[in-house]
Amino acid sequence: MSGRKFWLIPLLVVVLPALLSCPTPIDRDLLRLVEDTISPTISIDTPYPNSLYGATVQVEGSLSDSSFAVGDGQGLLKTLDFSVLGEPLLSRIVDFNEDGSYTVSPADPNFSFDASNSYFTLSFSTVGLDGGPKVLVFQLVDFNGNRAEKTLTLLEDPTGPHVDLVLPAYGTIYDLTVDISGFATNSASDTNTNDVKILRWEIPAAGRSGEVDLEQNPQGTAFSFDPDTGEFNHWFDTIGMSGDIYFIFKAYDYANHKTEISVRLLGDRPGPQITVVSPPPPPADPVTYSSAINRTFMVTGRVTNQDIDWSGFTYLASGSIRGVTDGTVNVPVHNFPWSFEDDFNFSFDPRAEGIAGVMTVRINATDSSGTRPSSVEFYVDDDPNPPTITSADLAADNSYVDIEFSEDSFTNSNGTGALVSGDFNMNYSANGGATLQSWGVTSISTLEVRVNLSYNSLPTGVETVRVTAKSNQVFDWIGNPMSSGESTATFTLTDQRPPTISDAVLAGNNSHVDVTFSEDVYANANGTGWLQDSDVSVSFSANGGTSLQSWSVSGSDHSELRVNLTYSGTPTGDETLEIKPSSGNAVFDGAGNAMDASESTGTITLN
Repeated sequence: MSGRKFWLIPLLVVVLPALLSCPTPIDRDLLRLVEDTISPTISIDTPYPNSLYGATVQVEGSLSDSSFAVGDGQGLLKTLDFSVLGEPLLSRIVDFNEDGSYTVSPADPNFSFDASNSYFTLSFSTVGLDGGPKVLVFQLVDFNGNRAEKTLTLLEDPTGPHVDLVLPAYGTIYDLTVDISGFATNSASDTNTNDVKILRWEIPAAGRSGEVDLEQNPQGTAFSFDPDTGEFNHWFDTIGMSGDIYFIFKAYDYANHKTEISVRLLGDRPGPQITVVSPPPPPADPVTYSSAINRTFMVTGRVTNQDIDWSGFTYLASGSIRGVTDGTVNVPVHNFPWSFEDDFNFSFDPRAEGIAGVMTVRINATDSSGTRPSSVEFYVDDDPNPPTITSADLAADNSYVDIEFSEDSFTNSNGTGALVSGDFNMNYSANGGATLQSWGVTSISTLEVRVNLSYNSLPTGVETVRVTAKSNQVFDWIGNPMSSGESTATFTLTDQRPPTISDAVLAGNNSHVDVTFSEDVYANANGTGWLQDSDVSVSFSANGGTSLQSWSVSGSDHSELRVNLTYSGTPTGDETLEIKPSSGNAVFDGAGNAMDASESTGTITLN
């Protein structure tokens, strides 16, 4: 028997006779105090023996005592002594009072007890404690000194926090910046307590890392973390990185247990994108400029990427000298004076570089890693030559002059606008022939124009016409001006007037008539052949006199014709005759113009 029960013997000597002789009811509270020899009961609902502990251990169960029979709940609890072996700072003593209240020493708000249902809870933190198993010891004593003891062994959780890494995804191509996101939550053994202490990322090959201690700085300097949901977000840049890289993400709990996830990221992202704005997007054919107008050649454009990830920009020009066989000139690389902006522009003087012909311009841009260069290449041709008049033709009917140029030509220096009359000068000489009444220019194409001509009468073939370009009025498409001395040939207009009979003289003896023409005439439209009898018509009226017996033509000068006449008798002077072309297609001048059939010597009266 324990020492605490010796004091009950004298009490029984005094109390029992009194109880036996007293007719009043028995005091059961006092009897319970005397007869209670039943040990109190400790029941632990959670955690289970040998389960895993996390940063916080939460204990729930019940404490009860019996007095007359096991399980009657009639006993009174006195003390609860709680300890964790090897961890004296976690020891607690709870003193219970008969009214159901209690005190905890040292004070601990994490302990609670409900006397109405005997339910108790307590919790303690394992942060800072040594690892290994934790043995929890519970010693419960009732008011009669009856004792109960219970031990509970918990095992260390060897795993770290649970991590769902959403980004970056395994096997994806990384850009200049890589997003990190996901969820880091408590280990399976500690679902009710935030057991995530440190988040860390590493790229060992690049010597890059980042870390946040959620206990010291919950939001971190770059990480964002929601302790309620476990969601985290972060990012890092890949400046200077190349090839495939391994990204490692780590999460630690308060016991320094680690969860580690490794992700391979592919490093074949494209280099910077180069867009040439001017000259227009590089074509297969050369872009042409004129060093006669401006010796420098200007290039503008943009360099872009996922972000501003280009650190080097150069251009290289190479070409050949005009007229020199194998005269290739390689110009050294020129560094572009960039100003950390996407837009770029540069100009250079090809002739100063020794290039005077088609050249290649290559623009290079390199990203920060130095391993992903991009380039754009286009061709440039220096054309300092102005347009010229290559040919001009006068229409057979003198109605226009067609002018062709060596290249596309325009009225504006920016390569726009069809040519107009104001771009040319007209040089016309009538020389006693037809007068130029009006003229105007009609564009047939950028390579040809038509100069229309109109006259106050038909040209006779003595008139001349010449067309010249005005100074700085005709341009090629890049602005080279045609020389003001550029001109067509001087054209003599085609004779369009038909020949006429200008005179007719009757011989004194009436033997012939000499017919004179306005110009040389021919029997054929091609300007050949002497006139024959068939080309001439002679109308004779006797008027009571003699008749015409025969007639014939002769002559040795194309400008004059003799019509020989014979009569049946001697003319009386009453007879008349008239000479005409036999038709409108019988007598021609040298240009092929046919004498009008109505042309006549007039009526001639014989002598």
